[in-house]
Amino acid sequence: MNKHTPGPWVVYTNPVTGSHVIGQPDGPPIVKLKAGQVSNAHIIAAAPAMYEALQTLVEYLDTQVPAGTLDDWKHVFAAKQALAQAEGTNR
Repeated sequence: MNKHTPGPWVVYTNPVTGSHVIGQPDGPPIVKLKAGQVSNAHIIAAAPAMYEALQTLVEYLDTQVPAGTLDDWKHVFAAKQALAQAEGTNR
């Protein structure tokens, strides 16, 4: 895994401009978004938690669930691709 800023990340909205800042609760900003992009801000802020949950699920499935047909595992493969994309690598 590459070294990203650890979570949790939170969204702060500027009440005057409506712009959004994503960062750690007591840390510097990670991303700044324009007003009207609140949905994007929340999904970006959830990224560390989603990454960790997906990684845990893939590890569990790899070790606990018997291998089935390729069709049974297409979602696991998709999850692994999403993790690789988040890591900036190819698995």
